[in-house]
Amino acid sequence: MRHHFTFWLAWIAVTAALMAQTSQNYTDGIKALEAKDHVKARPLLMKALEEGANKEETWYALGFVGQYAQDFRLMIDAGKKVAELNPQRRDGWYLMSTGYFQSGIMDSVAMPARKLLEVDRDLAERSNMVRILKSLGQDDAGRRDSVFSPPDGVLSISLPSSWSVKHVDDGKAKQMFISLEPVVADTDMFSTGATIRWIRPVGEMFPSMKGATDRAALITFWRGYEAGMMGGFKPHSRQVQDTSAITIGEWSGEMTTQRLQLYAESYELTKFDAILARKDEILTVTLECPSKYWPVYRQRFEKALRDMKAPR
Repeated sequence: MRHHFTFWLAWIAVTAALMAQTSQNYTDGIKALEAKDHVKARPLLMKALEEGANKEETWYALGFVGQYAQDFRLMIDAGKKVAELNPQRRDGWYLMSTGYFQSGIMDSVAMPARKLLEVDRDLAERSNMVRILKSLGQDDAGRRDSVFSPPDGVLSISLPSSWSVKHVDDGKAKQMFISLEPVVADTDMFSTGATIRWIRPVGEMFPSMKGATDRAALITFWRGYEAGMMGGFKPHSRQVQDTSAITIGEWSGEMTTQRLQLYAESYELTKFDAILARKDEILTVTLECPSKYWPVYRQRFEKALRDMKAPR
């Protein structure tokens, strides 16, 4: 979003010329900013604040010092000050949402981005905040939940309304993919979403497990099966952060919280990975997203698991 800086710098120059400022430091700071000398502009504008210059305009200028210097903490702080002084001014919300996004503080992006959308939709679109809200499931549709279930309604889970769903059922394994990115072809991948698999009965797919009733044995078998499917492949990094018991209706098992990066050049993801069992049946539920978005989705994924309806 740095391509917006030139536009905003020009706007600062215009407003600075129009406004009667009593602080020479403010005037000199704006001149330095126009010259793209953010190192010189910062202390001048800070002194201007101490001298009682127009706080709204001075913080506004400091916000773009932060953007030019890639000091996103300054962008955020300046945006907060501008928004406090003038909530109807778009610039504070722009600086805040952009600063949070560039800092990777994804759980704080949504509020100022939505405010920017309310105050100036055009700027929200030009600064990519509309797209970012959608990617975080924080657009108007994404903030609402819908209940997703297969055609027979045998199970259900609540996730963002804007997500898409795909069902696959070969009579032995019923699978459901609910995701931010639409899954159409069998080879399609997604970064953020849920995968639910119901294997019934296990013995028909895996004769060695026919008639298995011990839940712990079924879960151990499935963990081994998943490891075998990796074919000896070792991910770049994998960390199990937490393991806990989980119960959904008649089903019980274990859930891990994992951080996983398949390749050195790929993004890291964080996921809830649950394996549940009952007599001769296995149910797996995975909820995942890129790790940098985990603070945005964690509570929503936890609620989805709490409210999920499993086959009876």
